Amino acid sequence: MTSPRQILSIAVTIGMIGAFAALALAVSKTVSQPPDVLERKVSDAERHLYYRITAAEGAVFVLTGDETSIRLIVHAVVPGAASGYDQAREIEYGVRVEMELDGKPWHRDLHTRARQSKARWIPEHGGMWLDENTFSLERGLELSDDRHLIVVLPAGVSPGTRLKVTMLTAEEGIVRGYAPLPRADIDHRLDAMRPVDRKRLAEQISYAPWDRLHVRELAVVRFAERRLSDDGHPETREVYTTGYRMRDVAMLEWGTVITAERGLAVNVVGPAQLELAVRRADPSPAPAQLVVTLLGETAAPAPLSIAVPSSDASETHPVSIPEGVFTATISSTGSARVQLTAPPETAIALAGTTGGGPLVADVQRISSYLSGPDGPPIAVALEEPIDQVGRTIRVDVRTLAAAPVATLTLDAVDAEGRTISTVASRIDSVVSRFEVAHLFDAEQALVGEPVGVCLVAPAGAREVRIRTDVPALVAISTAMPGTSVTGRLESPFAEVPLATLMWRYARQAERQWQPVRAKNHAALTPQRTVTLVAQARLERRVVPPAALAGTSLTPVDRLERQTMIERVPSGEVASTVAAWTAGDHTRLIPGRVTRIDFSRSPDRPTLRYFAARSGGADVVGSKLQIKLDGRALDDETLSATGGTMDLPRGLTGIHTLEVETSAPVRLLVDRPPVGGAELYAMRTVYRVPDDGKPIRIRVTKRPLVALTVNVVLYTPRAVMDPATSIRIVVDGGAPTRIEGVALASWTLADRALSLPASDRPATLGFTDTDRGGPLYPRRIAVTIGDDLLPGPHTIELRVDGARPVWGRWFVLDGRSSNEPRAVQWRDDDDPSTGSSE
Repeated sequence: MTSPRQILSIAVTIGMIGAFAALALAVSKTVSQPPDVLERKVSDAERHLYYRITAAEGAVFVLTGDETSIRLIVHAVVPGAASGYDQAREIEYGVRVEMELDGKPWHRDLHTRARQSKARWIPEHGGMWLDENTFSLERGLELSDDRHLIVVLPAGVSPGTRLKVTMLTAEEGIVRGYAPLPRADIDHRLDAMRPVDRKRLAEQISYAPWDRLHVRELAVVRFAERRLSDDGHPETREVYTTGYRMRDVAMLEWGTVITAERGLAVNVVGPAQLELAVRRADPSPAPAQLVVTLLGETAAPAPLSIAVPSSDASETHPVSIPEGVFTATISSTGSARVQLTAPPETAIALAGTTGGGPLVADVQRISSYLSGPDGPPIAVALEEPIDQVGRTIRVDVRTLAAAPVATLTLDAVDAEGRTISTVASRIDSVVSRFEVAHLFDAEQALVGEPVGVCLVAPAGAREVRIRTDVPALVAISTAMPGTSVTGRLESPFAEVPLATLMWRYARQAERQWQPVRAKNHAALTPQRTVTLVAQARLERRVVPPAALAGTSLTPVDRLERQTMIERVPSGEVASTVAAWTAGDHTRLIPGRVTRIDFSRSPDRPTLRYFAARSGGADVVGSKLQIKLDGRALDDETLSATGGTMDLPRGLTGIHTLEVETSAPVRLLVDRPPVGGAELYAMRTVYRVPDDGKPIRIRVTKRPLVALTVNVVLYTPRAVMDPATSIRIVVDGGAPTRIEGVALASWTLADRALSLPASDRPATLGFTDTDRGGPLYPRRIAVTIGDDLLPGPHTIELRVDGARPVWGRWFVLDGRSSNEPRAVQWRDDDDPSTGSSE
């Protein structure tokens, strides 16, 4: 018989089971319901604490003294949010960074512009955007997209220095700051990352998924960052960021209008199959032809030619994108409307945007001023301290299509308003097909390619006034002081490995020249403030003819020296044959007859041989027979792993040459071929120190001209290597500049970059095969600009990372290319010239 106590115990147990069942049912219902849209939006975003700043009150960061630069992430508070969201609206704002340096005030003013990136409006929670670059849960607080500003700090910052950040133009903003710290545990950190963190990192640094990332992309995690805490205890704001960014304003009309003067450039990632819809843009019956061209590092199909329909109906054409990153440019002989689309859910855009809608250009907006003969000049205040760098400005002039030639005048003015120097420069440009200026009252104008002019104002100058004799656009910037200018691009442009191409108008994360506002900006607004819209795109590096003669440079320091056998690219074979020098050779294949021109050099012709494998034990003692015009010469016995053999004297004209041997050797003759053959050049190369010590090179610059020193580095791998850093310092990082003269080029006195990808064919190896196999060359141009005084200058080169590294250095000169010296090669990709904005 069950006792009352047992009955009570059973009842309690049954009640507890029922309660747990009810709880489980409630939980299952909650889990099965879709998450709230606001909760999902918040959980997918990154939460940050920002400091509120105004023109009067700012954030104060205490420095340790070890920082060489800091990164500020700044947003402007968008006024007038109640009037509604305008996706075309841009907010211009600036911040001032200031501190005490050696008892004297130091400051830098940084200007930028940003939009608000929002998409997918829904009515829930009183109305909200599902996609936002930056948002707050504080009702009514509207913020611009994030802007990353790199501030290079001057040398001599002492521990405990207080750095203050305030707003310049907008009424209110928010900021957070970071200082870079090197990280030593990269491999451990990558192995320990969760799958969700790996996915997010891949989306931030590349367009490829995690399992397809290359080591060059993962090298970005070699630096950690230390969050800078405010010491002034200002008001803080809790803000969420997502990284979402609109690519451009949505098209209000069908398609993009292109003309004979203006084209379209869209950056895409393949493989993918696109559709190009075309219709005429005006009722004119004049026939027009479209041309679609793909440009990338990998092979692209031939340009696609399409006739613009003569009727109002649109036509659709397939466009195949191979694997890789390409810029698709669309040009036309007349007016047409075009629309490029990709299938839904296809990650075709460079930034990873899916298809299903029109693909648009990646654009950069550049603030400019309209200069001209009428009205006040554009005034620029010079930065403190007033040293040579502080007195330097750069003016990028873009003439209007209606007046492609202009004269730029720069007046340097002292503190009393007196003009102490005047310089004038002729500006002659060609119309750009991928830029357009948005003038006052929504008027648009075609503009020319930019022409940059630098000026180091004389001592005593406090202001520079800018004017032109015809209407033209001017963008103004000042040189950033500090060390190790990198010119690093923003993502996703930075993650695209380039060798033969370069980005034009890609967004820069770090730059040598910082845009500035005119001192009289308020007086110039709005009639003379202009927005230039430029389409970011890939362009080919300019490669001058290989026949340009050059002079090799010998390093000051004693370094290991070897002879490298470097192949001449197929595109330079004809020019190399035309300007044949003593350093050039034709490769002979054993058993193959080659026609050789023996009349091209006065010396006795020579045949060189080198063991094809390390050691060369199977070469010594082997027989070699030379046949000239089919007639066998005396047999030769190879007594070493490498050497030379003289061919008969007095040979002129064209003869056939054949070598027969079973020995594994490389054969080169120092005469040009007649017809097709591989060409090689003998290069003297030097071993770059493994301990990171600098190599010193001395050059002499002539008056009033720039000098390009070409640095060629050889490594065992062809790919770009961000983990290998290169630092180039000119005249100790502080050269003396020429003052009061219009300068066409500017010397980067301290420049840092990662090892770029190889842009030449692999070498055949060393003549001493025991030194190793083929190496991959890449060229880096170092410009000694016309801003430096004529005479001797010293360049220091330091390489940290990959080993082994070999190098050579040369300058192009004006001597005859018929002189007996090795022909050097180059291309004009020096970023110090400002060719990539």
